[in-house]
Amino acid sequence: MRQDVKRYPLAFALTVSLFAIWGGAHRIFGIVSPQFERFFALSYLQSSVIFLSLNLSYLLIALPVGLFLRRFGYKLGLVSGVVFFACGALALYPAVTRHQVLFHVASVVVTGIGWAFLEVSANTLIVRMGRAETAIRRLNLAQCFYPAGLMVATLFATEFTLPPQNAEFGQFVNIVVRPYVVGGLGALLFALVMESVEFPPVANERPARGTRALGDIKLLLQNADFRTGVAVLTIYSAALSFLWGSTVRYARHVLDVPPAAGWVVFSVATWCLCAAGRITGTALMGRIDPMRLLAAFAVCATALCFVPAVSDSVVGLGCMLGASFFISIMFPTIFARTIKDLGAQMAVGAGMLVAGAGLGGLISVIAQRSLAGLPGFVHLSLAVAGLGMGLVLLYAVSGRTAATPNPIRISSAFRRTSP
Repeated sequence: MRQDVKRYPLAFALTVSLFAIWGGAHRIFGIVSPQFERFFALSYLQSSVIFLSLNLSYLLIALPVGLFLRRFGYKLGLVSGVVFFACGALALYPAVTRHQVLFHVASVVVTGIGWAFLEVSANTLIVRMGRAETAIRRLNLAQCFYPAGLMVATLFATEFTLPPQNAEFGQFVNIVVRPYVVGGLGALLFALVMESVEFPPVANERPARGTRALGDIKLLLQNADFRTGVAVLTIYSAALSFLWGSTVRYARHVLDVPPAAGWVVFSVATWCLCAAGRITGTALMGRIDPMRLLAAFAVCATALCFVPAVSDSVVGLGCMLGASFFISIMFPTIFARTIKDLGAQMAVGAGMLVAGAGLGGLISVIAQRSLAGLPGFVHLSLAVAGLGMGLVLLYAVSGRTAATPNPIRISSAFRRTSP
């Protein structure tokens, strides 16, 4: 592990920084989306279609991204993801100046494609940049920067991207669109820098002649351990969405806080605890087996989800927030555990994992949008989140390995090319 990181520190730093950039972009998009809905006077149905366009593009492109990485390498995947994100940001300018909602939809779809490229390629490359034995800890370290990006964007984006309630056209362009254009140009510059930096050979691997992507998919589908990893990550993503989607609504029941202020305060608190949990988990993995640590964290997360599920209290709110500390290591640990020994099938497997996670999150969000008005839905959501964390506990205790039944040696399944 240390040789790749030490020999290519700039490549490692650029890859890790993408987690913060990607987290910040997620949060800014969430903050600004309602502004575009008001600008284009979208109905609830139209805004829902745009929301689905983002999530479906993210979901449906994940496996093709894995196939792209298998064919062209992880470095090109990173650069492509940043370029797609830049194009999505720049497309907002003609969307607003020409008042064309189709440009806005195109921007959303292209942005979702860019995020899919970044999630699949960045996570997988961090796993590959070193020994398989330390892959879980390495990915947890890199993932610490994602909630940091969320926090920074939440705290500062509202100062630069929220126009007055009755903003004129020029104000909207200056306050909302111009920062996106600057961000898009900055992303293109970042892509150029990344392209010019030397990455380790694993970032530019190509499949050996005679190997077929469909064969990799078939082997993965026959691998019970891989299928289990995909299922658990899908369940975890749905449970996380139910938990985080219920936080502000639960807090309003307990403390009667204003929606806007409560959203900022509790979101930042949640992501601070998530970052703290990943930092703590990464440190503990130096002494404790990652799966044992995952089991311990899952026990705590499960208990902390069920407490607010059965009562409305300040204690329950504290438990909800505390659960974010313990769920923090779940995604990177499950992801890395599932793919770290897949060899030639790693890129395709990563794409399938991200697709599964996207499916779980999408199902959860649709359920919340459709059923949020039902009495007791917040408590039901928390109970579902607790059940999801309980299944993660079962996965951790089972001690399954993420090895293929007939592992393909990386040295013979790939050929390396220079950047």
